[in-house]
Amino acid sequence: MLFRVLPIIAVVSLTVGCAVNAAAQAESPLLTEARRAFQAGDRDQAIRIATQMIEEAPKDPNNYFLRGRFYELTGQREKALADFSKLLEVSPFASEALYHRAVLHFLLGRIPESVADFAKFLEAQPDRMPALWQRGIALYYAGKFEEGRKQFETHRTVNPGDVENSVWHFLCVARLRGVEAAREELLPAPGDPRIPMREVYELFAGTGSPEKVLERAETTPLNAALLPLQRLYAHLYIALHYEALGNETKRREHLQKAVDADLKNEYMWEVARVHLELLKSGKLK
Repeated sequence: MLFRVLPIIAVVSLTVGCAVNAAAQAESPLLTEARRAFQAGDRDQAIRIATQMIEEAPKDPNNYFLRGRFYELTGQREKALADFSKLLEVSPFASEALYHRAVLHFLLGRIPESVADFAKFLEAQPDRMPALWQRGIALYYAGKFEEGRKQFETHRTVNPGDVENSVWHFLCVARLRGVEAAREELLPAPGDPRIPMREVYELFAGTGSPEKVLERAETTPLNAALLPLQRLYAHLYIALHYEALGNETKRREHLQKAVDADLKNEYMWEVARVHLELLKSGKLK
């Protein structure tokens, strides 16, 4: 099991599958040129080519998807959002754009909009529900704890060993029925090999402690590059544990430490950032 990264698809798949002319665009020399530029690291050139494609074929939804993905992958979220929205105007049934727009709304702190887009996406593709852990997190921040609980229970059917899924389920149940009920209903998550997930699980089960999580997080992994990730996850989940317990000071302290990790390609770093920004703005209690 891997740490969660921002939703990235292979650059070779930068077309929206439901567009009627996807096959035609796959043969486009401009698409090939844009893809090669992006893979070579010339992101500006890739975006210029995608813009040219839009100008030449403004009714082709694949062109908006292509540039939207380029914007998304380069952190230009407002521009990506605009392209996915335009795509949906051109092709209302291009549901894959709804998924990307839902994620972008969340990353921009627009929780109601994120939840709404996930709902529309599921109307079009209900079979994708088990995989949508991102939706579950958005539901938590929207205060839709019963829907969130169901989402994480469903996600367990495709990812039964994920401690994070169990923790977010715990958080939803704790909001609904209290911490003791959440511990009683804590979903099993056997075999998650990531450090410090075993200690995180024990923390929420009531048999561990923040100190044990932090101590384990400082264990040097075989790949030293994972050490900042371990610290991020430790502080994020300690913060969320304190949130469930109602300890505002400790929650903010550890959220800030998680955000200080500054791991922008890591989805759960973005969750920590959004959480802290919602707290500071008064939109989250």
